[in-house]
Amino acid sequence: MRRLVLHIGLEKTGTTSFQAFCADNREALGALYPHHPECFLRLNHAPLAASYFSAEQAEALLIAGRHVGRAEAIAALRAEIEAADARLTLISAEHFSSRFDPDRIAQLGADLEGFDASVAVVVRHPFARARAAYATTVASNRAITLDAFIDELCQPSNPYLRCRDTLESWTNVFGRDRMIVVAYREGADIVATLAARLLPDIAISTGAYRRNVSPSGARTERRRRANAGEGLWTRLLAPAPAALSPDHIRRIEAATLADLAWLERAHGVRLAPI
Repeated sequence: MRRLVLHIGLEKTGTTSFQAFCADNREALGALYPHHPECFLRLNHAPLAASYFSAEQAEALLIAGRHVGRAEAIAALRAEIEAADARLTLISAEHFSSRFDPDRIAQLGADLEGFDASVAVVVRHPFARARAAYATTVASNRAITLDAFIDELCQPSNPYLRCRDTLESWTNVFGRDRMIVVAYREGADIVATLAARLLPDIAISTGAYRRNVSPSGARTERRRRANAGEGLWTRLLAPAPAALSPDHIRRIEAATLADLAWLERAHGVRLAPI
């Protein structure tokens, strides 16, 4: 049976860096990294995730590259795997973790029947994810303050900083023994970590692949003030925002403590704060 690994994120865990490495080194991965021109992007497989939504839904959810519907995308994937006679296929898109509900996960599982499929997910401490996500949201032209953003993240209805529901939804379809849960270690090379776990026959060194690196706090604050329409001198003289305040840390801990304890019990992964 052919092996297939779905790398589903999470967001802000080095996904883009790993995808860039795989796209740039397809011939040396020891695995197929599909790139059907009508169904996938060169860098990643977001269009496969998008194919599980209508074109309007995919656009609203900011999933790029949808060209065909689900049945055609799955058929193209199967055809490319057969043509390459691939023993291992790697699919990567963080939209699988951030956009798929249990019904879509179940449909994907059914569509991959006949493969020995595993699900790889990278988890990161919520303090670090919160900081990285804030830099990204400001870069997308929001003028929200860090304090207000932490309020958003810590709402009970917002699952962003918690991973239990996501992991359990995928486990329910693919099985506990098919879940590959990887800890993101701050300062370590997540590309090398993922390559070692997911690509046993890789023929090259991962080198240095870092994409979407979060800017400094000062740069993010200047960008936020620009988004808010403040003048140049005000932006240049603005002090850099402090790191997460004790109040921010308290709120994030309250929202995620149970989730982190579950992650250690269920998957043996302990995420230490930095």
